[in-house]
Amino acid sequence: MDSLDTLHNLEKKVLLTLKSLGAGKFSIDIISEKSGLKKDEVNKAVEWLREKGFVSVEVLSDSKFVISPKFLDYLEKGLPEKRIINALRKGPILFKDLSQTLNLSKDEVNVAIGMLKRSDYISISEGKISLTDLGEAFIKEKKWDEEKLLSLLKSPKLNEEVPENLHIFITPLIERGIIKEEIYSIRNVSLNSEILPKLKDLKIEDEIDFLTSDIIRNETWKSKPFKKYNLNVPPPPLFIGKKQAYLKFIDETKEKMISLGFEEMEGPIVDLSFFNNDALFMPQDHPARDIHDVFFVKANKGKIPKELEKNLEYVRKTHENGWELGSKGWGYKFSQDMTESVMLRSQVTAVSARKMLSKNLKIPGKYFAIGRVFRPDVIDWKHLIEFNQLEGIILGEDLAFKDLLGILKVFAEELCGAKKYKFIPGYYPFTEPTAVLCVYLEGKGWMEIGGSGIFRPEVTKPLGINVPVLAWGMGFDRIFMIKNNINDIRDLFSNNLKFLREIPLKV
Repeated sequence: MDSLDTLHNLEKKVLLTLKSLGAGKFSIDIISEKSGLKKDEVNKAVEWLREKGFVSVEVLSDSKFVISPKFLDYLEKGLPEKRIINALRKGPILFKDLSQTLNLSKDEVNVAIGMLKRSDYISISEGKISLTDLGEAFIKEKKWDEEKLLSLLKSPKLNEEVPENLHIFITPLIERGIIKEEIYSIRNVSLNSEILPKLKDLKIEDEIDFLTSDIIRNETWKSKPFKKYNLNVPPPPLFIGKKQAYLKFIDETKEKMISLGFEEMEGPIVDLSFFNNDALFMPQDHPARDIHDVFFVKANKGKIPKELEKNLEYVRKTHENGWELGSKGWGYKFSQDMTESVMLRSQVTAVSARKMLSKNLKIPGKYFAIGRVFRPDVIDWKHLIEFNQLEGIILGEDLAFKDLLGILKVFAEELCGAKKYKFIPGYYPFTEPTAVLCVYLEGKGWMEIGGSGIFRPEVTKPLGINVPVLAWGMGFDRIFMIKNNINDIRDLFSNNLKFLREIPLKV
């Protein structure tokens, strides 16, 4: 608890006022009235005192009711149903003339007519509205207590200020928008018991808060004490501009990959099925290529570049009969239309396929890409319909499966910061052998980070590659989750300022 010497004079005045009021809880209005301070000054001082533990604050909610400004004319002219029923005493009125005759809007007429019809006070026949016997009796007995309520609510009234017999009209009139409910908070303040004995010596003094040049020149500082400050109070947090944490992580990962000798590769988000699927030896009738698992583009037709027509022919033969690889292929008729269909890429492996077909490919070589992919999925704590992948390939002689596991180990330990991880067997049409990297997330269990393997000859040979190719595709969003102890993938793209300010970035 802070020393009383360091309190602001506003705080001292509020404390002394509460002391004079005695035991109990007191509203801001009462403290303001007794202290002579403005309400905003009292609120400010009370908040400071609450943070320092000198007072307790109880916040209660209450309602006030008031007539809506646009319905103030009802106080003079009466409610629409009253005006209609009084007009009908002179005789039936055509429904279509009612709005103009009584100067009411169509909405006002419709609501009032509905209420009167439900109560059987009026009848409607051939477009004419007439009073019923019940309506005649109602006119003689009706006291129009709703209008008494409206008259009372010309100024805001608390619930307890409304007479008991008028309460039943509050909800119907709120539903019609004629009156409105205003919710407000009441703050009741009380002194904490341990502070009371210390207040006997508390005095309000004319102190110097800020030293100015005038005070020095006038030598006011010689006759006035300086306000004491508590130097142990932590300063307020400083929220400076900074890069979004996830984007920063992407940039730093790219720098790390480049420092390990990798070159960055890029490719389009909207791509041909040839690069996304066919060049990767995924059969055209594979379940993952069903419309429920990829997003097709409406302009669903592209064109294979002319310089790749030879590779397309090799891919076609590999799918149909294994070409010259000693493979059986998939044994179906390859579709040119399907290979030229356009989709949002479902895997960044499409970028690897493009790279292996490019003229500037280096062998040996190491390449990576971080990019957005799209898959229809049920959104939950670890799934989104669009997410980022870290894709990579290494090409070279004498590469083996153990080299791939070594790379995955580096990813798990250094990139994810994982303490527990494991490799499990997996299956993809384009790799053999295949391994899946799983990392343990506290409170959630094992989470798959991504798949990896050695590209099959059915992938590499038609693309003109004659050396082993190690490949992997990691869920980059999940890597960031593990690195920063985030339990819900949806938080990565949050616009919650508290989350964005407080999330630490672990490099």
